[in-house]
Amino acid sequence: MADALVEWIRAHGAPAIFLFVALENFGIPWITWPAYVVATDLIRLGRMGYAEAVALVSLGHVIGGSLAYLVMRAGENALAGYFQRRAGLRRAHEWLKRWYDRHGAATIVVARLVGQVRPWASLAAGLAGVGPIVFVLWTLIGSVLYSAALLALTTTGLRVWADYPHARIAIVVLGFIGFFGITIYLITRHLLRQRRAGSSSPAE
Repeated sequence: MADALVEWIRAHGAPAIFLFVALENFGIPWITWPAYVVATDLIRLGRMGYAEAVALVSLGHVIGGSLAYLVMRAGENALAGYFQRRAGLRRAHEWLKRWYDRHGAATIVVARLVGQVRPWASLAAGLAGVGPIVFVLWTLIGSVLYSAALLALTTTGLRVWADYPHARIAIVVLGFIGFFGITIYLITRHLLRQRRAGSSSPAE
């Protein structure tokens, strides 16, 4: 399946790379690594410059994310009425708006960098009522940072994979840790804080 996707993207070039990235950022939890592999191949073969590849992938991030954001903003009134009728959802919506009011820019950028939340991050920003200029600006900044870093890492990783076959298991393990590291760290920190808070609270 993955090989077929890579070959399909390779056959269709830049439009396919853009499509794969845009779909994920529209809110579809779609795998995008084949697009980065093909983009890296095009860079290596001299058919696409590194800056051009970063711009292409970042554009996919911004366009896909902006469409998801606009869909959620367009349905904001209908959703607000729905949330008002359900206390739990209403509280969650109010919390989300407060969070983005305080940490909107940082949240948008960090969401661009974490693969597990990126497909839904634009929907959350739209639901929280983030302003369009703030959303597009920080989405662009986060997308460029992510795309530039991932294309560079993919280029290096593929070269190391080819040159050091005996180290492939270590590469996979390190890649897994790197990909999921932020989420694991945040969950672990949250659990430790909860445990410390529970142990420090006075016994009833």
